[in-house]
Amino acid sequence: MVKPALLPKPQLLKLHSESLTLNAGMTYQGPTPGTAFRLLHSACAANNLHFDPAATAAGALVVRADIAPRQTTPGDYQLVIEKSGIDIRAADSAGIRHALVTLSQLITQFGSNLPLGVIEDRPAFPVRGLMLDVSRCRVPTMAQLFATVDTLEMLKMNHLQLYMEHTFAYTRHESVWSNASPITADEIRELDTYCAARGIELSANQNTLGHMQQWLHHDRYAPLAEIVDANQSWSFQTPFGNEVLRKGPFSLCPTNPAAIEFASGLLAELLPHFSSPHANIGCDEAHDIGQGKSRNAVARDGYAAVYSRYVHVISLQVQQLGKTPMIWADMALKFPKVLDMIDPETTLLAWGYESDHNFAAPSHLLREKGFQHWVCPGTSAWRSITGRCTNCTANIAAAASQNGQAEGLLVCEWGDEGHRQLWPISLLSLCKAAQAAWSGNLPQSTQDQT
Repeated sequence: MVKPALLPKPQLLKLHSESLTLNAGMTYQGPTPGTAFRLLHSACAANNLHFDPAATAAGALVVRADIAPRQTTPGDYQLVIEKSGIDIRAADSAGIRHALVTLSQLITQFGSNLPLGVIEDRPAFPVRGLMLDVSRCRVPTMAQLFATVDTLEMLKMNHLQLYMEHTFAYTRHESVWSNASPITADEIRELDTYCAARGIELSANQNTLGHMQQWLHHDRYAPLAEIVDANQSWSFQTPFGNEVLRKGPFSLCPTNPAAIEFASGLLAELLPHFSSPHANIGCDEAHDIGQGKSRNAVARDGYAAVYSRYVHVISLQVQQLGKTPMIWADMALKFPKVLDMIDPETTLLAWGYESDHNFAAPSHLLREKGFQHWVCPGTSAWRSITGRCTNCTANIAAAASQNGQAEGLLVCEWGDEGHRQLWPISLLSLCKAAQAAWSGNLPQSTQDQT
C-alpha cells in the first residue's frame, strides 16, 4: 500500500501501488468549479499537468464531484481514484472542498501518477479554528492574512478570529489606534469575503472588559476603568495558588454605565462588518474587578453577580446585532455561579495552554450546564522565538481527547510581550492543531515530530 503524507491524516486510507496516469491533463464536473480550479490548478501546474474545469479535450481525466448526503457528518467525503477517473461523493459543499484539498496534496506528492484507491474522511470537531492575536505589536498585512487563510483551507480548518484590543480603526477613537497599523472596516469586509470563498468563518473578536490597558491609559478613557490610578496595585491568585501582583488600569468598570455604553458602541461599529453569526466579546482574566470602583458592589452581591450582569448586558447588545456571543470561560470556571446567571445561548471558550492542563473537568461541567463550548489549546509559541514544541503537542493532544463533546477546537496564537515568534514555529503548532481537530486525537507519530 502506498502511504502518502496527507495532513490532516484521513480516517480511512486504502491506496495501492497501481497508478492512474494523467498525461492528458484533468478537467472537472461538479459544483463550485472555481474552488476546484483554485485548489487543483497550482498542484497540476507544478507537475506540468494541464487543468481546466471547463475542458472537453479527448483523453482528459475527469474529476466528478457530487453532493450525496449519507446520514453522516457535515464535511464528510469519499474520494475514489480509478482508471476511469476520479469520483468525489460528499455530504455537502464543505466535503467537496476537503476532497479537493486531499486530491491537491496527492498530486503534489505523486505528480502525474496517482495511486489508485479510496479515501473516506470526516471531521471530528465541527469547528476547527485559529485565533490570531493582532493586538500585541504585530498586525499582519493583508497579504499575510490572505496567505494564512489559504493555509487554513489546505489544513481543512474552517474558523478564524483576529484577537483585537485596540487595532481596529474605530471612528472617533483615532488617538488609541493611530500608531498601531489598525485593520480598517474595508479590510475586514475584504477578508471576510476572502474567507467565505474558502469555507472559513471569520468571526469578530473584541475584548470588552479586561485587557483594555491600551484604551485606559489615555485620559479620555481613564474614567471608565475599574482601577484608575496607574500606581494602584492589585493582585489575584493563579489556579496553582500563586499570588500575582499587578499595577494600574486593566479592566473596564462593570458597574459604570459609561463603560457599558463605550463597550456597546465598539461592538455596534465592529460587528456589522462580519458575516459570521458569532462574536467573541472576551471578558477573560478580569481579576481586578472588585478591587477598584466596583469594590462595594462585589462586597454586597459577590463577584459572580457583578461579572454576570455586565456580561449579560454586553451579550444582549451582541444579540441585538444579530450575533451569538462567545466569552472566554476562565472567569465562569473560577466563579461557577456565573454559569447560572449568563445567557444559555453563550458559547464558552475553555482555554488552557500548559502540557498538563486538564480540559476534561471544565468541559464536562460546561456540557452539564447546557452550554456549547470549544476547547482552546495554544501554539505555545508566544514569549519565545523558537516556541515550546513539546508543551504544544501535549496541550493540543489533551484538548482533543478531553473535549467533553465540545463543538469546536480553537488553537490560540497569542503575542504576549511583543509577538516575537516566527511564523514557521507557529505553523508547526497550527498543523498539529489541524490534525487533532480533524481526527479527534493526535497520533503518536505526529506527537513525536517535535
